[in-house]
Amino acid sequence: MEIPIKKLVSNVGQTESLVGAVVLVATIYLLHSLLFRGHDMSHIPLAGEALGSRSKRLAEYSSRTGKSKAMFREEYSKNKSVWRVQTLDGDHVQIPPQFLDDIKGRKDDEVNNLAALDVLVQKKYTQLDSTSDMMNHLVKSDLTTSLNRINPLLGIAAEEAVASEMPACEDWTAINVNDVLVRIIAIVSGYIFIGPELCRDEEYISLSTGYTTDAFTCVFILAAIPPWMRHAAKWVIPHYYRIGSYQRRVRKFLGPVIRERRAAMLKPDYQAPDDLLQWTMNKAHKWSEIRSDDDISQMQLRLSLAAIHTTSTTSTALLYDLVTIPGLIEALRAEIEDVMANYDGVLSNKALYDMKLLDSVMKESQRMNPLGLTGFPRMTMDKGITLPDGTYVPPHTYMEAPIEAIHRDPKIYENADTFDPYRFYNMRKKDEDSGKHQFVTLGTGVLSFGIGRHACPGRFFAANEIKLIMINLIRNFDIEQKEKGPRYANLSSTIVNSADPSRELLFKRVRT
Repeated sequence: MEIPIKKLVSNVGQTESLVGAVVLVATIYLLHSLLFRGHDMSHIPLAGEALGSRSKRLAEYSSRTGKSKAMFREEYSKNKSVWRVQTLDGDHVQIPPQFLDDIKGRKDDEVNNLAALDVLVQKKYTQLDSTSDMMNHLVKSDLTTSLNRINPLLGIAAEEAVASEMPACEDWTAINVNDVLVRIIAIVSGYIFIGPELCRDEEYISLSTGYTTDAFTCVFILAAIPPWMRHAAKWVIPHYYRIGSYQRRVRKFLGPVIRERRAAMLKPDYQAPDDLLQWTMNKAHKWSEIRSDDDISQMQLRLSLAAIHTTSTTSTALLYDLVTIPGLIEALRAEIEDVMANYDGVLSNKALYDMKLLDSVMKESQRMNPLGLTGFPRMTMDKGITLPDGTYVPPHTYMEAPIEAIHRDPKIYENADTFDPYRFYNMRKKDEDSGKHQFVTLGTGVLSFGIGRHACPGRFFAANEIKLIMINLIRNFDIEQKEKGPRYANLSSTIVNSADPSRELLFKRVRT
């Protein structure tokens, strides 16, 4: 068959262009590898070394079939000191439990939490701020200390949100629980973030939930791309563009509210709203990071990013656990009714404290299903650090703890792979210091909230919020798994260990 010369020349030209592009990419990659080679860490054991090549180790790490989880557990069980995992962002050093107290006590100029979080959220490419000094201050000094005062009101907000967002469910009804929980949590969080008048506004719900979803999706996509390609790649990721859109929309949504409040604050009889937006306005002059009303608006997006994804995923995993233990929902319902009767139906902080089985189930679910295979992120600074056993970790090394493997350690927990709803309930009964076994309590046995001064400051609010939502779901609905069989498997790849947001549960309203 005759091939037209013009077509042949065109094909040759295309081939030459393709070869040229491949050579260019390969050259850039080689130069990047040579110029930005990290510090030597050959003295630290390497996970998956028997696989033979970096590409095979990266394939194992990024597999969507749970291979990274198996790798973390295997390496944790056989290594007595630190070890490392190869990622696209370089080697991540894994910290065993015996070194956590040493690491948490070091100064920020030795090991830094914020520097590690910036890597985690791909800040270099996304410009996302994982946290801020003022936000941490507001959560610790204003939000947490107000829980005794606002908890009964949050209970009403949770009751109303569950009533408005859940279908009637007069018969067994299949519901994507993650989708519903995201909206419920946005409303309940918003009640204290921006007040009861605005938290149910569809624009606010769209902003807080959409920003969270698109920000995390953008981070996950970028993390799967080689670093040298990320600056270019971000421009073709739709979620990256939407982050900027949310930032413009929140300015338009909250700008008039802030201006109206500021004008009202000049009146002598003004009754200030009791919410985080107002607390931010009251203290803005003390923080250099707040230079304008727009900065106050953007703080609300940061709060949503910190609050909604983690709380909704934790709550989804909790419901998946509840439905697989026969009789557990009934036992929880009985505890809830007994405690509420003792407190005349008021869901105070003390009432929530007395729901000890609910707290135990939440902690056990978090132990079995941490949101990540790793946690406690830290970055070594300019001098590196020497660990208690003499191991040197070079400067600018990303460190983390393999928390999922630690949570399943049989030396720490009896029957560690079994979900025991009464595990921490019984520990609280036996231990004189029963407080150390609560959901919010920090320790090296359950590390989802971290430990030390950089531990999650919002865990007290999150714990109360989850309890209030679960109370309303458990009191009002029978719940079953849609597909009979074992608990829905988590999605696991790289360090992700998330409850599957696509699954459905069956709900049926309890007839009273």
